[in-house]
Amino acid sequence: MKPKKTGRTKTEEIIRLENVYKKYVMGEIDFYALKKINFSINKNDFVVILGPSGSGKSTLLHILGLLDTPTEGKVYFRGKNTSLYTYDQLANIRFKDIGFVFQSFNLVQSLNALQNVMLPMMFYDVPYDVRLRKARQLLNRLGLSDKLYNLPSELSGGQQQRVSVARALVNDPNLILADEPTGNLDSKSGEEVYDILKEIHDNGKTVVIITHDVNVSKRKYVNKVIHIRDGMIEKIEMKK
Repeated sequence: MKPKKTGRTKTEEIIRLENVYKKYVMGEIDFYALKKINFSINKNDFVVILGPSGSGKSTLLHILGLLDTPTEGKVYFRGKNTSLYTYDQLANIRFKDIGFVFQSFNLVQSLNALQNVMLPMMFYDVPYDVRLRKARQLLNRLGLSDKLYNLPSELSGGQQQRVSVARALVNDPNLILADEPTGNLDSKSGEEVYDILKEIHDNGKTVVIITHDVNVSKRKYVNKVIHIRDGMIEKIEMKK
């Protein structure tokens, strides 16, 4: 997967959160998982959202991925207020524009690698031959040409995560959201996943990593670090 030469575009905004709160009612107690969140992510950013366990990182990922809605505040995607969208419109944005990579891989255990990557396209009536071609191409690019028909149980952790990455990329999204993508991997496999994410970024995609690992934020290709604790942003660090 050879990276293309692309310049960083700072003026094209992908997503913006304005005064976002997320409240959960627990009996008679209101618990705020997120409070007064304000930041934006631009095209070809490589962002790390950094915070300890329980800081609100996963809740924030769900808001960024349009999987959940804020209790208060607004989320803009490509300049448009997503609170005005229907469920189907939000689902269409997730399908076309956002790819998810999860710590636990979230692969269907009864499906082989090829079928797992094809799966997202099935829900949107993409023709079978197109699904097959795109899934095969991606798995080949990620070094899994000999594992197309292996079940997840027959793959190593690193290989499963590469299948997960292929599934995230299959619809050519503009935004990749990765939630602790190396949390279940050994150090060598983890480095391979970060190498893949960097190549994705070098090819013009926007990448956001949610993590508790401060070392991830020190990588030279990261240009923005958002520090979160107790549901609030402590600081936003611009690195280049």
